[in-house]
Amino acid sequence: MTVNFERIGIKIKEVRKKSGITQAVLAELVDVGTTHLCRVEIGTKKPSLTLLIKIAYTLNVSINDLIDGSIII
Repeated sequence: MTVNFERIGIKIKEVRKKSGITQAVLAELVDVGTTHLCRVEIGTKKPSLTLLIKIAYTLNVSINDLIDGSIII
């Protein structure tokens, strides 16, 4: 199984922008640094399951919305 973390990051960024939330605000709300969140959004940092849950909850979407199409079996 392969996980495309870049695609997950792109989806997080898309949903964040549609919600009108800046990267800095989302980082604060999910209790990570802005640099860490930036790296998650560009796919160079793998988000933990806990972080994905926090991001999904904060952006009012399901985790499935964030990972849809990102897992190749």
